[in-house]
Amino acid sequence: MSDGRAQVFDHFYFSLQAAVAGIGVPIGPWLLVRDDIASGILCAPCGFIEDGSRYELLAPRPIEPGHPHAPLLNWLRASGL
Repeated sequence: MSDGRAQVFDHFYFSLQAAVAGIGVPIGPWLLVRDDIASGILCAPCGFIEDGSRYELLAPRPIEPGHPHAPLLNWLRASGL
């Protein structure tokens, strides 16, 4: 049951700051809050649910070794994102 009160923030960051200040409970993606959870600034009392979303690197052609974007591709692959 809801009492009809809600807060709307212009940016996700503001909702995180409200949670840190104890005046809000945001719902957000793990990638954007994992550091705050790991450091204990925030907690995820209900955990996270894998929704299948992910990031993709798109390029007009395959990125070959030596290409200027190859370091970015290698970093993304190593980070597990």
